[in-house]
Amino acid sequence: MPTTVCIAQEYVPEYRRPFFNELRTRLAEDGVRLVVAAGNPNKDQAMRSDDTGGFADVFVRQTERSIAGRRVTVRRLPPETRNCDLLILEQARRNLDVYRLLLPRKLQSPPRTALWGHGRDFTQSPSALERRISVALLRRAWHFFGYTQVSSEAAESAGVPPAHITVVNNTIDTRALRVDLATVPNEAVAELADHLALEGRTALFMGGLDESKRIAFLLEAAAAAHRIDARFRLVIAGDGALRPAVQEAARLRPELIYVGAVAGHRRALMLKLADVVAMPGRVGLIAVECLVAGTPLITTAWPFHAPEFSYLDPGVTAIITPDDVQSYASGLVDILNLESRRAEMKLACLTASRAFSVEAMAANFRLGIHAALSREV
Repeated sequence: MPTTVCIAQEYVPEYRRPFFNELRTRLAEDGVRLVVAAGNPNKDQAMRSDDTGGFADVFVRQTERSIAGRRVTVRRLPPETRNCDLLILEQARRNLDVYRLLLPRKLQSPPRTALWGHGRDFTQSPSALERRISVALLRRAWHFFGYTQVSSEAAESAGVPPAHITVVNNTIDTRALRVDLATVPNEAVAELADHLALEGRTALFMGGLDESKRIAFLLEAAAAAHRIDARFRLVIAGDGALRPAVQEAARLRPELIYVGAVAGHRRALMLKLADVVAMPGRVGLIAVECLVAGTPLITTAWPFHAPEFSYLDPGVTAIITPDDVQSYASGLVDILNLESRRAEMKLACLTASRAFSVEAMAANFRLGIHAALSREV
């Protein structure tokens, strides 16, 4: 029987497909079989319209419940996950199967259970009890695959030995994005700008329309920016629970333009259309997209950004304003009126983007898998 590694997720979003395909190919070269196990997205996840739909090798039945006001996921991991040599789960307190597999005080036997995630709570403020639970789970994991270097540092500070940690440098398929960007005709960008009546002061929001992105803050800041400079426009691309509020605001306000969810070539078109990307809420993988596109990202000193926020260099590849509406609006208008500064930032973004690719991420993950498989104690 070949060595088998299983990665289980709640669902597989579209941006993960290239990574899993690349990792599967690389592991196959080593005689290791990769099994991806996943279920269907929950209601909020489904509204993002990014489910791969049938990509997973094994379907996982799962349900969501609320316990003391907290969302928890109850899932029945299929036999394929129990009969593998290494099982890799998301580092998420809401998944109850993590507790069953990691909390018993016994030496792990196959499947040895590893975790993949942030390292600590970056995107929320946990209670003392939640922090203790996260540390306990991390320490019991057979191996930890950290999204970024700061994730690795968080795990190490929790007591995980460095030899049991792999930094994967979480990313999207940057090669595909570069191809899409290169094949977007300048004429198409100009036609869209004309169609949307843009006046050369264009910010783009691109992401999920949910609370984590601070949509209310974004809309308020757009109004303030428009009061400072009547040429300011905010193009909003995305979908989610707050879409009705965004659509209604765009219907009433001249500075707001809603274009719906975008993917692939259309996503590249939007990045080329924009002068800057506006993301006052959670910055995650949008950081990579901005670097690859050479489009500076403008955000705030909000304390709940995802680990990929660390990919950005303040003042060089991104502008980080104080966390209030007026400062953010002023920051947007200021950079939109400084073409030479944006040109410098564009070059810095393109240079920094070379560090990120699905191929490099899969190579890092492959090394971590072999380290976990070869570990004896």
